[in-house]
Amino acid sequence: MLEVNRLRKFLSDGRGVTASTGTALLARLAAAATTILAMPVALHSLGERRFGTFLLLFGVINWLALGNFGVHSALGRAIAAKEIGKEDVPEMLGSAVLYAAATSAVTAVAVAWALVAWVRTAGARQGLPAHELLVAGFCMLVLSFFQVALQTFEGVQIGNLEIYRANLTRLAGSAFTFLCLLLLPRVWNSIAVFVLALNGGVLLGSLLNAGMVLKRVGIRFSCLRRNADRMQRMAISGLAFLAIGAASLLQTHVPVLILATMRGPAEAVDFGLFIRLLFVLMSALAMVTTPLWPAIMRARAESDYEWIRKSVRLAGALVVGTGICAMMGLVFFGRKVLWLWTGRVLQEPPLFAALFGVYFLQMAWSHYWAIVLIGFGRERLVASLLGVEGILILVAGALLTRSLGPTGMILGAVIALAAVSNWSLPLLARRAAGEASKSKLLSSSVSATSELCPIEVMSSPLA
Repeated sequence: MLEVNRLRKFLSDGRGVTASTGTALLARLAAAATTILAMPVALHSLGERRFGTFLLLFGVINWLALGNFGVHSALGRAIAAKEIGKEDVPEMLGSAVLYAAATSAVTAVAVAWALVAWVRTAGARQGLPAHELLVAGFCMLVLSFFQVALQTFEGVQIGNLEIYRANLTRLAGSAFTFLCLLLLPRVWNSIAVFVLALNGGVLLGSLLNAGMVLKRVGIRFSCLRRNADRMQRMAISGLAFLAIGAASLLQTHVPVLILATMRGPAEAVDFGLFIRLLFVLMSALAMVTTPLWPAIMRARAESDYEWIRKSVRLAGALVVGTGICAMMGLVFFGRKVLWLWTGRVLQEPPLFAALFGVYFLQMAWSHYWAIVLIGFGRERLVASLLGVEGILILVAGALLTRSLGPTGMILGAVIALAAVSNWSLPLLARRAAGEASKSKLLSSSVSATSELCPIEVMSSPLA
């Protein structure tokens, strides 16, 4: 009994941040291991041309990840901020799942149309049979559709500050992907095989998480009309999270698409591999930042600003330290890392790897302050800034790509982040923290006394 109580204390310590970070470490290491295995296996099994097309398909189909319009994050936000009572969670989950299924279906149709149009117009330049591209694309499309619909169940884990449960199911998904990568290419060596392996593992993790939520919380599809008003508010909040996700894709997947379209899939291989490497590095940061924003929201609802101040400081130190170490590694050893990872010799000049190192540090810095702002309920502001920044990345990258190739694309991304989010997000986060502190102090003063008295301004939780 004593050991069970200790385990429960660990899982609830730090508003779920400790448990989520610990289990995320295991899940991210497993995901990193599958990514590290998948990329060289795919490169050598498919060849340079097919592998470039494989990366390109990911750049197109992964837009379906936005198909639930951010409703899982909006549901988690509402639960974490105590806008939804425990007794209402099953009903709101049912409404959110139906909403996500409908929006995902519409998105899937749009992406399918875009895929067919791309195969007809640009598919011939890939030098591959059209049916191979369509089979791989539609495999990815179907798997992604179900995964996105099931992603809604993660909102319950987010809101209850129990992200560690979703992390454990991701471990099972990574193990499934690992086995598929070892076995399937020997039976059927094509682009579709790697699509089935990578997306199938993610889908399995989502299925297990959904089963866990259904067992613990349940789901009800009744009273949909009564939940219409709350679903409308959640949909608006979800659109902000949708825009944040779209901005992330603009910064990563779309540059690969532009490179492959402008200069051919072979030219996009180095860029695509470094982008996948950045995903592995960013996953290390996500161990800390993913559970942070709902925990900040819960702490705000409970007026625990001392916890916010300490946690934000600690998370900031970890993010900046990780970013600097990763940047130095890429700047000085990026070429060697690529060779050790895939056996491929970097075709771009040394400046290419150095720029990716700087880009990662910029992304880590902006991501951290964006998470803090979301925790203070400013997701719409974050979405607006990142959307502008994503467009600037595409414009600057496309212009510089004409003369500098892939190096020009990453240079454009570095310039865009320096111009928009690297300075604006920290400024806005500190301002939001100051406003929240003043609001709490004013509320406390009014409740303590009805007399007019001087109000001493409380320091920002981030100061």
